[in-house]
Amino acid sequence: MAVEKFKVNLRSMIGIHQNRERFDVLLTVVLPLFLMVVSSYTNAWAFTGGHLALDSAEIANTLIATFKGLFVEALVFCFFRFVKILCSLGWRYTIAALVPFLVGLFGVVVSAGCGLAWAAKSGEMNFLVGAVSTYMSPSLANVFKAGMGMLFPVALAVLAVYDPKHMIKEHMESGSELAVMAMKVENAEHHQNMLREAQKVANQDQSIKEAYKRMAANNAQQAVTYAEQGDYSFGLKTEPLQPSARHQSSVTRITPAVAAPALAAPQAPPFPGLPVPNQPTIIPGQVTQNAPFTGTTQQLNVGGPPVAIPPAPPQKQGLFGQLANWAAGN
Repeated sequence: MAVEKFKVNLRSMIGIHQNRERFDVLLTVVLPLFLMVVSSYTNAWAFTGGHLALDSAEIANTLIATFKGLFVEALVFCFFRFVKILCSLGWRYTIAALVPFLVGLFGVVVSAGCGLAWAAKSGEMNFLVGAVSTYMSPSLANVFKAGMGMLFPVALAVLAVYDPKHMIKEHMESGSELAVMAMKVENAEHHQNMLREAQKVANQDQSIKEAYKRMAANNAQQAVTYAEQGDYSFGLKTEPLQPSARHQSSVTRITPAVAAPALAAPQAPPFPGLPVPNQPTIIPGQVTQNAPFTGTTQQLNVGGPPVAIPPAPPQKQGLFGQLANWAAGN
């Protein structure tokens, strides 16, 4: 009962998986805005020379620098989005896409420079840069510093080119397939539960119980018979006897159909001057229709003694055949 109480069905597991994927898609969608806000701070720090304050004397300069930094990041995102749109229209618009590409590239350079100045001169990154320089070579530490400054603007340009709508579409398609699979599995599990409940009710039938009792009694009697014959494996090693099949062949006795008499070929006169006997008229292309075979099937034993076939009776020769043999001297 405890296992069934804490049992998680398939729909719940798929729901957890889909919620996790939806959260990933949400992060991808709001990530450009997050990068703009973070990069605007580093840009504002560089524009003000590190003098960011909220007092009455510096608050106006701080707000202006922050809006400038946000404008640079928005410029990078918008111009690289223009590059993507123009390139998707065809190769003829590739030259037109060079102009927004150069403007967006300059924006990335400006934002990356501000980020590098913030990473190198602000005290916020001194501990992290010092810890990295302690365990890594100076060249790798410089790469780390450059990555800290260039990561946000370059990532913003990449997100502008690669639209997250493909991720949303893939999530919708995979979620639909998983939902259909979950419905099929739940349907099968529902019918399996109904079958088990019906089986429990059927097992209470008295006739079913009596049938199982007879089967158990026959099984026990068969086991006793095996043991009395010396087979204490109780039939486990006894091979069941295979009934031998009696192979018999059957043939159909065919009564030959009445065929049309063959047309005799014209014969030459045995002696010059004698009339040619009457011959039936030969019809070119004559086709005779034979009647279908008829008969009954008779069982014959194959492999018995051979049946003696009587020889054919001698054929009597006709009048014209005898005259031909007499003329030939036979």
